[in-house]
Amino acid sequence: MVGAPAILLALLLLTGGAPDKQPLPVRYWAIEASATGAEAPSFDADAKPIRTLLEDLRFDNFITLKHKAESLALHQETKAALTDRYTMGLRYGGLDATGRARVVVTVMLVPEQSGDPPRKAVETTLLLGPRGTARVCGLRSKDKAEIIIVLARQ
Repeated sequence: MVGAPAILLALLLLTGGAPDKQPLPVRYWAIEASATGAEAPSFDADAKPIRTLLEDLRFDNFITLKHKAESLALHQETKAALTDRYTMGLRYGGLDATGRARVVVTVMLVPEQSGDPPRKAVETTLLLGPRGTARVCGLRSKDKAEIIIVLARQ
C-alpha cells in the first residue's frame, strides 16, 4: 500500500516540483505621495486598486510612477528603475513553513556623481501570505514628496 507522503511526492514531481520552486507572481506599484492640503485624498487611476493601503498615510495626493506585474524566479533578482533617483531589486527567497513568500526588497540610490557606486537606501525582507500585500515607505522624492512601494502577491 502506498502512503500519503509518497502520493504527495509523486504529485509534486508531476506538477513541476515543490511549490516554492515555482516563480512567484507579484504586482508592484511605485507611488509618489505628497501633502497638498486638499480636503479629500486624490488617487490616480493606477493607485485606486491599492487605495486602502495608502489612506492611513499623512499624504493626500497619490500618483503612480510605476505599476507592473512580475513573475519572480527563486533566488534571482529582478531589477526595475522606479525614478531617475531610485532603482529597486526584488528577490524571491522561497516559502516559509506557513506558506508565506520571502521577498527581499532592495532600493538603491543612483549616484549623483558619475563613477560613484550606487548607495543602498532600503533593504528589507517581506513575508507575503497568499494574496498578501506590503508597503515600503520613507524614500524621499523631490519637493517633500515620498516614494511608497506597494507589493502584492498574486
